[in-house]
Amino acid sequence: MNLFVYGSLMFDVVWQRIARTSNPGLPATAHGWSVRSLQGVSYPGLVPAPHDSLASGLLRTNVSPIALARLDAFEGHDYLRQLITVTMPDRTTSSAWAWIVSPAAMHLVLPDPWDADLFARDSLTDFLRNSTGDPP
Repeated sequence: MNLFVYGSLMFDVVWQRIARTSNPGLPATAHGWSVRSLQGVSYPGLVPAPHDSLASGLLRTNVSPIALARLDAFEGHDYLRQLITVTMPDRTTSSAWAWIVSPAAMHLVLPDPWDADLFARDSLTDFLRNSTGDPP
């Protein structure tokens, strides 16, 4: 199974802690989506956006059903897994599952884009300390 990840799961240390596997990420983008900051947390959400919008992330391929179950538990009820189309740097496209913000959690979405570099600098250590990888 292919997954498009755009937030904390782009970081191999987070991916390996949660999925308990290694699936190298390939750069990918998703047209018509935006990676946005969420109220009160350091991680982002993926939301629909105008078609010319572009969400950057990674495509992780060959994800096992066991890893997927761990990831679904990690994402929780504020996200829904949805099939989207992603584009690779060579302009090829692929279908991939992505966790998008659920309708019930849209009130948490802020107008600001999420900044992966800021997350790495200011929040990754605390995020790892609070993320055991065990289902809630």
